[in-house]
Amino acid sequence: MNQLAHIDRDDLVAVVPGVIFSGTPSQIVNLPTYIKGGVDAIAVFVAYLYALTRWSVPWFAPVVALLAIAVGAVVAYLRTGTPKPTSTLPASSAGRAFSAGRCRASNSSVSRM
Repeated sequence: MNQLAHIDRDDLVAVVPGVIFSGTPSQIVNLPTYIKGGVDAIAVFVAYLYALTRWSVPWFAPVVALLAIAVGAVVAYLRTGTPKPTSTLPASSAGRAFSAGRCRASNSSVSRM
């Protein structure tokens, strides 16, 4: 995750995690998936009706296709509502060196007074 540096008036620097979005996303983000599933279902139905006029097509052929479309929509629905676990990563060596350097700089300026 991105980190933002915040500078206080006392010239202290605090590194805080940047937050772009907080909370559970709405299912509206899946609207394109649902629309695509509906268009695909209509295409399967039309193709099945057309194929019936020319060949002997088993009844379960469109059922399998419609189940695959439904599974895709359900997976998209479940992925949106499930929050991902957050991991607490240790501070990077660059971040530790930066904060240590700032501490030494502030300590040296205090000792000069």
